[in-house]
Amino acid sequence: MYILSNGVKISEKAHQRLCQAVKDTSRKHVYFLEMESGKLIRVSRANHQKFAAMRRESQRFIPLPRVSEAERRKRFVVFVEELGIIDVPELQKRLSKEIKKGASLEILEQILKPSGWIHGWVQDEQFLLAERIEEWITAPPLNARDDPDYWYDDDCPICQLMRKTEEENCSPNIDEMKTAFKKAEEQGAWVGEKLPEESEAEEESKYIGRAKDFKMPKWMECTWRRVPCGKDECPICGRIKRDHQRHIEKGENPDDLKSVFEDVGRNFKEALEMVKKDAENKGFNITNIENIKEPPEPKEFPLYGEVEKWNKSVTVLGDMAQVLGEFWIHTEAAADLFWYANTLMAKTYRQLCNRWHIKNGDDYGKFDHRYTGYILKECLKILKKSLRELLENNQSQKTELNSLLSKLLKLEKQIIKI
Repeated sequence: MYILSNGVKISEKAHQRLCQAVKDTSRKHVYFLEMESGKLIRVSRANHQKFAAMRRESQRFIPLPRVSEAERRKRFVVFVEELGIIDVPELQKRLSKEIKKGASLEILEQILKPSGWIHGWVQDEQFLLAERIEEWITAPPLNARDDPDYWYDDDCPICQLMRKTEEENCSPNIDEMKTAFKKAEEQGAWVGEKLPEESEAEEESKYIGRAKDFKMPKWMECTWRRVPCGKDECPICGRIKRDHQRHIEKGENPDDLKSVFEDVGRNFKEALEMVKKDAENKGFNITNIENIKEPPEPKEFPLYGEVEKWNKSVTVLGDMAQVLGEFWIHTEAAADLFWYANTLMAKTYRQLCNRWHIKNGDDYGKFDHRYTGYILKECLKILKKSLRELLENNQSQKTELNSLLSKLLKLEKQIIKI
């Protein structure tokens, strides 16, 4: 994701660890980034000798910033205000009451958890952590820059062309695009429909480069990954930052409810424009989009019911661990388990709908089937890794964790065949 001033790369996984480290407000440990390797190092404050030695090498060991509970709580307050916009007034009312009483963030999160909106808050909190990491890592002495390899797949001819044209600040011509598409297809990539001939280019230029002709951009992962990239140029993370900065420059409070309403309205308008444009590119008349058949409800898909049952088992296990005071629920592996269990359930239903559209003759489902399939495989991979890590380091609830992994492996065979 980043390249430090000395050329050392910070991977996506390393970025996730940094985000979790800045959230640690226990004051029991101090975190450093080791410049020569790009590794995160945690030192106990009780280890005075090691702590002092690292402080002496201040050019090599760079201390991480901290995101205080007060700052996270302030972000939570804004999140609660947004709940009113999406019509969950009872939950918003209860949380607002507790906020006025001065309830801690931990208590507020516990109130939010049963509703399912806890996952929305976790995502929003990750945006905050990623923002702080970017502010810190791009400033002296780290002076990190974006890693172009993160945004473009070096093995993909189309990505290579996109990277080249971006670096040279120019647009690819038809011949270059046709060559890149041909090479990608020869490598076994899915590239959609053929490009128009040069004689057709001017008349049908609006169709060149439409989403289905290219691989899904890397930034789309910020819509479902537990830890988003937090980068300015990311259409997802960048928009949140730009909205925030615009209010500050206007002398407004970016966390004020009025500002939130304004941002939601603007983004909703942009979303409608994107939907209209996307529909037209796919051959749909936006005025007749109601002709697309409505897919069945989730309960009508037996496989969804099985995934939902598995997801509930994950939630029950997490609640039990919370009551018993188990440490494992505070680990990265646990955070991945809870996050991607919900993502798996949502994306399973989406993929079932895609398959239903395809079977019923709607091309609409084809546009999303491939990418959703990729998301499902990624979720399954992360969930299996998470459960295996937890099994290695957990004895008290090993039986329950083993049961979850066993059931997931059985579900995996069905999910990847959707």
